[in-house]
Amino acid sequence: MIYCLRYLVASVRGVMPWSVRHHWPGRFLLCSPSRRDKISMKGGENVADVNTFPGTPVEAIAYLYVQTQDLTGKTPVQIYEMYLDAYYQILKDRNKKKSEDWFSQKQEEVLKD
Repeated sequence: MIYCLRYLVASVRGVMPWSVRHHWPGRFLLCSPSRRDKISMKGGENVADVNTFPGTPVEAIAYLYVQTQDLTGKTPVQIYEMYLDAYYQILKDRNKKKSEDWFSQKQEEVLKD
């Protein structure tokens, strides 16, 4: 999560932290300092040991929400808390809809048309 916070703060300030590497538009490879540029062999292929952010639609929407807020005067900790609040509100809503079978109903509605 600390890399998500670094990216969020850096993007607001208009600079990218050292740990962010562009991967494709809208997603970034995040490497920890101790594992940066580590390549492992797996099945005869080179595989980079990295994580991507956002890794899920929930992370992406929580990030976009915080990015659209007025962050003037906010500390990195406050921004991090805003991200976590948004993230967990989305998860809570998703879990509620999942328990109510909302997603299956919507899928059936879309497939009817």
